[in-house]
Amino acid sequence: MTAIMASLYAVEPLCWLLSFTLITAWFCFVANLIRRLFTTHDLPSTLPWVGTKHQRGPLSRARANLSSFFRLKDLLNEGYNEYSKRDQTYVLPYYLNGPEVILPPSQMAWLLSQPDSVLSQDQVNRQFLQAEFVFAHATMVEDPVHPEVIQQELTRKLANFIPGIVQEMEQSLADNWGKAEGDWVEVGMYDTLLDTITRLSLRVFIGEDLCRNPALIKACQSFNRKVAIPAAAISMFPAVLKPFVAPFFTAYDYIQYLRCRRIILPILKSRLRSLQKNELPVSDMKAPNDYLQWAINHAVSKPVINRLELDEHVITSRFAVLCFAAIQSSVITLTNVIFDIVSSPERD
Repeated sequence: MTAIMASLYAVEPLCWLLSFTLITAWFCFVANLIRRLFTTHDLPSTLPWVGTKHQRGPLSRARANLSSFFRLKDLLNEGYNEYSKRDQTYVLPYYLNGPEVILPPSQMAWLLSQPDSVLSQDQVNRQFLQAEFVFAHATMVEDPVHPEVIQQELTRKLANFIPGIVQEMEQSLADNWGKAEGDWVEVGMYDTLLDTITRLSLRVFIGEDLCRNPALIKACQSFNRKVAIPAAAISMFPAVLKPFVAPFFTAYDYIQYLRCRRIILPILKSRLRSLQKNELPVSDMKAPNDYLQWAINHAVSKPVINRLELDEHVITSRFAVLCFAAIQSSVITLTNVIFDIVSSPERD
C-alpha cells in the first residue's frame, strides 16, 4: 500500500505538468487565431481591403477575415467590380492562409518582368504550403521543388516529349471518356481530368513504363489532393506549436508519399549504383530521359557535388512535390476552363 501511495504521489506532479502544458498550448492556439483576425500581415495601409465596407481598422479587417470563410466568392466579385475593373490593386482577405494582394491586369507585365531577386514566389510557396512540415525533405535542401532542374532540363527538352504527351492524352481520354462517336457519356470532369493530367505528368517525369501504373497514379493523386489541407490546418497554429502538431496532420500525406517512393525507389537505386560503377562522364552515358536522371545529372555536373542532392530521400521527395506542382493546379485550371466553355452562351 505504501508503495502504491508513493507511486501516486510521484505521478501527480507529472499530471499537473501535462495539464498545464495542454492548457497553455490551447491558450496559445486561441490567441493566435484571434491575432490572425486583426493583423495586417505587414501589408501597406494604403491598400483597400474588400469586405470592410470601405472602413479601416482592426475590427473591419476581422469582419472581412471572418466573411472569407463563407463568402469568399462574394469577396472576389466585390474586388473585381470595385477595384480590378477600375485598374486598382486591392487586398483579398483569406483567413486560412493570409490575405492576398490582387493586382489589376495592367500590372501583369510589370509583375512578370521582375527578376527573382526582387519578386520571388519561393518563400510564399513555402509559407502557403507549410513546406518545412508538409514536405519531409524541405529542411534538408533549399529548394523542395528543384527549380534548376525544371528550367534546365524540362523546359529545354519539352518539345521532345510532345509525341509521348499526345499519345498518352489520346489513350487517357479514350479510357475515361470512351471512343464511341455520336454517343453521349456522363463523366466526372474533375476526376477524369485528374487521371489524364496525372498520366501526362508521369509520362514526362518517370517514363512510359510507369505512367499507367495504377498504384503510382493513385498514390500521386492522393498525395496531391490532400497537401493543401494539412498545410492550412498547420498554419492555424503559432510557430512554437507547429513542430508538435504537424505530424498528426501530415500522417496521411506521408503514407501516400511512402507508397509513391516504394515504386520509384528501386529504379533510383539502380541508377545510383550504375553511376557509382561507371567512371565515364554522365553526359556520355545512355541514360533515360526522366526526372530521376535529370536530378542525378544535375547533382554530379556541379564542380563540388552536394551529397544531399543525390540522397534517395531528397530525390524521391522532390519527385512527389514536383508531381503536386504539375498536377493539381493544371487539373483545377483545365476543369474550370471546360466548365466555362460549355456554360458560355457562345458555346455553339
